[in-house]
Amino acid sequence: IPNEGKRSPAAAARLKRLGMVPGAADMVFMWREGVGCIEFKSQYGKRTPEQDDFRTKCRANGVRYMTCYSVAEAVDALYLWCRINEDVRDEFMLSFKESSHAKT
Repeated sequence: IPNEGKRSPAAAARLKRLGMVPGAADMVFMWREGVGCIEFKSQYGKRTPEQDDFRTKCRANGVRYMTCYSVAEAVDALYLWCRINEDVRDEFMLSFKESSHAKT
């Protein structure tokens, strides 16, 4: 979701007209039974006040929300939300670890 970044006032107004929501999560997952949002942060990153407001609105409306500091945490969130099974989670984590080692 392209909500982050510095913009001119005109560009910001245009994006707002198009439906940009301040603080919206980086990834939104929708399935028949519900919705989950993931906000990615760097190791020491913190949510902005707008992101905290979005998180509060999500939770008030029964939308799952998680702040993740790694791909592994995001995969675990999807597992906890019952969107992927244990085999898929384990296979992804193994392939992610292998590809991470290949880059070094």
